[in-house]
Order: sequence, then structure tokens, then C-alpha cells
Amino acid sequence: MNISLFYCLFDEPINQPCFFILFWIVSTQAYEHHLRRNALRLLTVLLVNQPKDTQNVILQCPRAISKLVDLLSDPREALRNDALLLLLELTKGHTTIQKIVAFENIFERISSIIHSEGMTDGGVVVEDCLCLICQLLESNPPNQILFKENNFIKRLLLPLLDLRLNDTSVELKWSAQKVVNVQLAMQILRILVSPRNKNQVTRVCQNLMHDCGLLATLCGIIMANGVPADVLTKAIYAVADAIRGCAANQQFLAHVIAPSDPPQPAITVLLVSMVNDRQAVAVRAAALYCFQCYVAGNPEIQSSVVMTLLPKSLEYNASITDGQLLCGGLFSNDALSTWFSSVALLHCIRDNPQMKEELLRVMLASNPDGAPVSLLQQCFTWLVQSTNPQSRIGVLQLLCTWLAHCPAAVNRFLSPPSSDPSNGVRQQSTVVGTGGSGSGGTSVSRGANLSILIAEATSVGNEESEIAVRGMITLLTCICVVFNSNDVPGFDRKSLLNTLDNRIGIEVILEQLNQLSKTEAFTNGAKNPELELRSGSQLIFDYTFTRLFKRLEYEVMHTFQPIDDGNPPLLTVAPNTGGCDTSAISNTNPDKQTLVTQYEQKMARQEQEIITLRTRVSSLEQELSSARAAVQLPTPVSAGKHSSAQHASLNLEEEDDLPAENECVPTLPEIATTTGVRMPPTASSRIPSNLPHRPAPSLPVPSSDSNISFNVSDSNTKSPSNTQSTTIPPVSCMSTERATTDSCASQPFMAISRPIYPLPTTIPTVHNPDKTEVRLLLVADPHLQVYHSSWYYPVEFAAITDNDWYLKRYFRHILNRFRPTVVVFLGDLVEEGSTIRSDALDHAFNRFERIFMLPSIFVATFIVPGDNDVGGEWNDPLTKHKMDRFRAHFVSYPRTRQIGFVKLFVDPLNTKWVSPKFFSLNNSELISVYVSHVPMITTYGADLTPSLLRSEPSLLINGHDHVVSPICICEKLLVTTSRGIIVILFL
Repeated sequence: MNISLFYCLFDEPINQPCFFILFWIVSTQAYEHHLRRNALRLLTVLLVNQPKDTQNVILQCPRAISKLVDLLSDPREALRNDALLLLLELTKGHTTIQKIVAFENIFERISSIIHSEGMTDGGVVVEDCLCLICQLLESNPPNQILFKENNFIKRLLLPLLDLRLNDTSVELKWSAQKVVNVQLAMQILRILVSPRNKNQVTRVCQNLMHDCGLLATLCGIIMANGVPADVLTKAIYAVADAIRGCAANQQFLAHVIAPSDPPQPAITVLLVSMVNDRQAVAVRAAALYCFQCYVAGNPEIQSSVVMTLLPKSLEYNASITDGQLLCGGLFSNDALSTWFSSVALLHCIRDNPQMKEELLRVMLASNPDGAPVSLLQQCFTWLVQSTNPQSRIGVLQLLCTWLAHCPAAVNRFLSPPSSDPSNGVRQQSTVVGTGGSGSGGTSVSRGANLSILIAEATSVGNEESEIAVRGMITLLTCICVVFNSNDVPGFDRKSLLNTLDNRIGIEVILEQLNQLSKTEAFTNGAKNPELELRSGSQLIFDYTFTRLFKRLEYEVMHTFQPIDDGNPPLLTVAPNTGGCDTSAISNTNPDKQTLVTQYEQKMARQEQEIITLRTRVSSLEQELSSARAAVQLPTPVSAGKHSSAQHASLNLEEEDDLPAENECVPTLPEIATTTGVRMPPTASSRIPSNLPHRPAPSLPVPSSDSNISFNVSDSNTKSPSNTQSTTIPPVSCMSTERATTDSCASQPFMAISRPIYPLPTTIPTVHNPDKTEVRLLLVADPHLQVYHSSWYYPVEFAAITDNDWYLKRYFRHILNRFRPTVVVFLGDLVEEGSTIRSDALDHAFNRFERIFMLPSIFVATFIVPGDNDVGGEWNDPLTKHKMDRFRAHFVSYPRTRQIGFVKLFVDPLNTKWVSPKFFSLNNSELISVYVSHVPMITTYGADLTPSLLRSEPSLLINGHDHVVSPICICEKLLVTTSRGIIVILFL
């Protein structure tokens, strides 16, 4: 049978019956060997020319992919190799097929083929196998996890890259095929630790590479002699990805010593290659990328590099340091060396204010007898003297990174060198040959640097390089305004702002920054964090700097305002805080201007209201202090006993055009308790739960006669005469199965969840003012939005302002009707609060306080930090800096307090952090309520500490998941039966 006759049967669309016949020939061993090979080749041709249609048809064939993978185990090499080529085409761009192929044990089959073909010394078959592995792993996390868990990093990659370069008994020959095979093996390694992967998967792979010795093998390839440039470049990139963000691997590279005379650290050898203009450009770019990964996210290593510029003694040191290499390259006549060194230095001080100030101490001298000049001033002098756009942009990136978020550096830049000691930074000199013609000891008058920048920012030029340089100079000028601490006489923020408006123009400044972000060089630099080089001229912008630029552009837009025909400014600068405050939007459209005026009036009323409330709070606090001193109360006034006058002070009504409050929000009745009165249980009013019905293994299980009933009266159920009954919408997740039995305790627990505007109707209550009552208002995950830098900023500002005003009014309505004893905020106060700048977070927290905060003497207030506030997710780790920022705003709010018959514990973020002293109030008559942001009990299990279990909490409440999910442990709650009622309202 001539298989070529089948070619005429496969026209668009693919003829499925003929395809099934063809596939039957391929998968059936009864047919001749040559017939099956031709059928495989025909399938490959179809996949090349009609990939999507052919892939879909193969997916419809039962066990088609499994049978194709089985061909890799065929003893006939020709058939096996054709099947390998077919799988290469079959898995292109189809994630589902890639997963199916991977779980057919293909990695094991390919590993066997590679070992049988001679590893990297093998031929094109090994290359095809490695290409197939790359294709299966690229952008496919499940396959990456499968590859890692089956230990192929040690079983396959380590033997492939163990080239025995130090074995003198073996003659190493680098054939063209061997170079390709080694490069593909390193590409597989880089896919596993790519910065595009999830941080958790990358970190596990990095640790495995360190533990199995693969990282040491890669370092040996870098330090070996006679390695081809292509292999060396790939090896440096592989080492860089293997150490990025991993402190253990970074420290390992720091201790690798190159076999040189004298011996030097491997990172120093890489820096020597980076600043050597005779080295291949690809190797130099790889060395820079490795250095970036070496210092990434590691303040200790950043400090160790910067400190090499600050000699501790005057003794002569024969060995060259990393800092000296970077300074030498920074002021080299080679433009690429200047660019490489500038980017390397900016990574040493990235997100590290302490190192920015330490770098101000570095003093340079062109010769031993020359007057020293600061590194900052020398960089600026070099910028002015240089004419190469690439080197100028490199130095400008360093200066912008250095001065951003560092007022001390801005002051030093604006002030002359003679006034350096007044800035409070101790000077220290080190002699480094600059290689340039700049005179280190030239005295610079105050503001001369800024005058030069303004002159260049007003220059004219339409070439892309000129636009990029002019935009960078404009950005550096704006940084001197945004991060100005007003410590330099005559160069405070207001004066500089007026100068820039007169000399350049605010609109021109914003337009120049916008043009810079649209240049091709900037766009290329912002695409990929991996520094893949095609030519030296393409190295213009660093990826990390492009991200910093976007944040700085946001700063500038919120600090500068367009001044047009006397209209009010867009933003008002707050000189004392170093930030900015939104005050008005300038628009030329009359209709929009009317809207802006209305918002201005509304904000003025709110500001006046805040001033009035603060005055009242101050007077009430003084009265409270006097009352405490008179009666010698050891604890604050009971938060559960508010007077009518105190609640009246919370009745804040805004004059606006919303409907009347009686029309919007139905009134909640007063809630009280009575001894021995039970809520009528009704089957129809049970609150369902999405939690598992079996109790968690580590939780105490209540007895059958000690269950609490979450009962609400149905609209058709008659309540006793002393209760009020209305309907409550069903709640998706409120209680466990064991907490919803018909046997109700005499101490009921009631909850309202998911209030909508207007509020849902009331819950059944028992009126008896003689007993204690505790009301909890839980505000979960507000997620206040922050302002962004975009063309629709005026609309965004109006929307967020309106949203804040609405939230504030809605919150006060709820307070007036529910009248809580305690208000608890369950975290995630600000959207992306853990990743935004400190001043933007300050502004968001201030908005939060204006919307939600109440005088603590009226209502006890607790605040829980969430992962959006301080981090805690795998891709946004929690740090001490983030926690300190949060505590700085909410330091006065307690973590634990007794409220009536309830002791309330508020978790800072996770139960693992809870101090045992939080559970010292061990009173069997009290009911323990534990509130946290992170769920402690989920459908996947429980994460409770022994100290928390010993405290026997009666109620666990959390946020984070955006569902109402209190979990009752009822045994403790039934110790006493006449304590009272807990009423919870979830907002």
C-alpha cells in the first residue's frame, strides 16, 4: 500500500475518518516498519501545516497521545526518532497536550534515550530530546513540578552538566553539537528557576540545585579555562537565575574562589570581565546580569559591596575590590563600561536607603595629590562632560535611583561640596583613578548642578536618543523637588517648584516624561528582567529602573500641577510630610469645573467636621481622665455601657443629596438579654455552612447537650411576645454542622451577615436591660483603592473621593442603628498596601482613618493587619519594615481586652505570632473570641498553635476569604448559661 496516496485525502478541513485510519496504521505493530514510518512523517507534516486542527483531532482519538509516547520505547531507532520529531510538533503551543504528554512518563523515557545516546557527547537525537523537555517545561508549572518531584534535576541535569573540566586525564573536545547540547541543558535549568515562575516553585528548585551540587558544577564551568564563549555566557546566566533572591545560593557564590594568581572571589572575576572592553559583549552583559542577581533582595551583600568603597584603614591593599572595579568602570572612556558599572551600582543601593547614605561618604581623587571630590559630584561632572547617550543614560539611571527616596542625597546634590559636613554625613576618602578629565577639587556653587540640569532640560532635539536623555534629566530635576527636605536655604520645595514652572513649564515636564516612556529603548528595557543581549547598542535602560521610573512618574504627577489661566492646582504639596495631598482637579471644561467645585465644598465641610470632632474628643478625653482619677478606675470605661449622650455624638449626618436616612436604612431595635429565655428553634431558619461537617482533628468536640443554635426567625414563624422577628437572608458560610442542633442553650448567639445598602431587616431580640450585652461590628477587607498615574486620573480621583464619602456615610448609618460595643477591622485596609510607597500608604491610611476611625472612649476599636497591608503571601513576603509602617499608624489600638463577659483576642497576622500573654485572662466565666485576618481553619485543615487551643476560644472569626466564616467551639461557650448575648454584624 502506497501511503503517499493519503496526502490527497487531507484537505481543509481535516478528514477525520481518514485521519483515524492513518493513526491506526501508526499505532498498530502488525503493519510494516516502513509503512508506520511514512504514516508518522505524514502526521508530522500535518502538524507543521495545520497544527491547531491536527492537535484537536488527536485529542479526540482515544489514547492517541499515550500510543504516540509509547513509540519512544520502540527498539527500532528510526521509528523512535520519527516519533520524537512528531512529539516536538504536537506539543507546540498547546498546554493541555503538554500536560498529557508529561504525565505519560515521558521524562523518564527521554532520560533513558539521552543516557543511551551518550549525554552531551551525543548527536542530534540528544538535541531533540532536550528541545522536547524545554518545550514541555516552558510556562507550564504542573510539568515543572513533576520534573522537580521526580528528582530529574539531580538524575538528568547534573550528569549532563558534569563536564569533568578539571580532569586532566580526559581530553575535552568541544564539538559544535556538544556546545548546542550543553546550552540546551542550561536552558532547561533556567526555565526551572526563571523569574517569571511562581516564587515558591523557583525557590524549591534553587535549593535543590544547591543541595545536589549542580550550582557548584555551574560555578566550575564559569571558572574553567577553554570554555567556548557561548557556553560560558549561558553558564553565567544559569548561575544568575539559580541565585536570584536566594540568600543561601548568593552566599555560596560569594565564597567561590577563582583559580587565579592571586586567588580572587568569583564575583570579582566576573566584574573584571564586565568592565573589560576587550571581552565579548555577550559575556559582559551576562556578568552584569549575574551581579544583579547576586545583590538582588540581599541587603547584607549590597552592604558588603558598598563598604569596599569605604576603606577602614589607610594600609595599602594589593588586591582590587569590587567597589574599585565599579568606580573604575564608571569613569571609563568606554561607554559600555560606564553603562555596566552604573547599572551595577544602582542595584547595590536599590531599595536600600541606608546604603544610599553610606555612598555619600565615598570620596574620590584623580591622583594621590589631588583634592578629593565626592562620588556624587564626580558622577554629575562625568554626566556633563560625556557626549555618548548610552553612558549618559547609564549615569542618569544611577543618579535617579540614588536621589529617589533619599533626602540626604538630594541635599548633597543641591549644596556645594564645602557644605558636605553640614549635611550630617561623615566623609571618607578613597583614591580611585577616574580616567577622565574632570577636576575633582573644583568648587561648585550652591544650586549649580540644578542650573545645569534645567538648561539641558530646555534643550531642543527630536532624535530618540535626545528625547531619552532630556527626559532622564527632567526626571532627575523633578526628584530634587519631590524628595526635598527643605534643608538647603533658597532651594526648598516651593522655590524649586516655582523655578521649574518659570524655566521649563509644568506641562512641558509632564510631556517630556511621557515621551521618555514611549521611546523604543525604554519599551525594550521594560519587557524582560533577563538581560538578553543582541547588540551593545541596545543596552540603554535597565529593567529595574523602568519599574522605578513608573513609580517616580506617579510621584511627579502628584506633586506638580498644571498652572493654566489661574485655575486651582491639581495637587497641593505638603512640604512638612514630604508627600502630597489631593485638593482639587483643574479642568477647562465648565461642566467638569462645576463638579470639581462641588467636591471642594464637600471636602471643606468634611474637614470642618473633623476639626469639630477632634476638639470634642480632646475635651471628652480630659473629662474621662478626670473621672478616672476621681474614682480610681483601673480599667477603661466599660465599652458595653454607652450612654445615650455618647451614642448621640456618633450620629454624624452629612448635608448631601442622598435620600433621607429613614428611607434608606431600617432601624435595628435595641438588643438585650434575659435569664433563662431561649430563642425558638426553627428548622427553616438554620444558617447553612460550607465548612466540612466533620470536626477538625485538633479541635475540642462539644458534647451532644452543649450546642449553640444559630437561629433566626422565619417570616412565617411566630416569636414569643418579648421578641421581635423579621427575615434575614441566608448566609452561605456561618456555622458548623454540630452548632445547629434543635437543642438550644440558654445563651444564644446571633449574627447578621453581608449587609447590603439599605440594611437587611432586623433579627429577633430579647429585651431586658438588666443583663449584659456585647455587640461586635466586624468590618472585613475594605480594600481602599489608591490613586494611580494614568490619563484618566481626574475621573479616578472623583470616583475614589465619592466612594470614600459614601463609605463614611454608610458606616455612620450602621453605627447609629447597630450601636456596637466593639468595632473590629479584619485587615486588608488598603488595596496593595504592602507594595506601594510609604507616603502613598500614609495617604491611604489617613483616608481610612477619616472614613472609619472613632473615638476609642465611645467604641472599643481593634485593627488586624492583613496581607494586603503588611504582606504575607508567597509572592509578597512579610517584612519588619512593613509591620513597622503599619504600627506607626495604629499603635494606640489594643490587641486584647475584656469587654463585659467577653475577652477579645486580636491576632497581629497569624496565630504563630501570638504571645502566650494574650491568653493570661484565664477566667472560666468569660467567653473567648479570637479574631484574625488569616483563616486558621479551612477546608484543607487547621493551623492552630497549642497556646491557642489551651485558651479554649469559643469563637474564631477571620477575614481574607471575603466570606463570613465564624467557627464555633461550643463547649467553652456553655460553661455559664446566664452571661448574656453576643450579637455580631458583618460589614
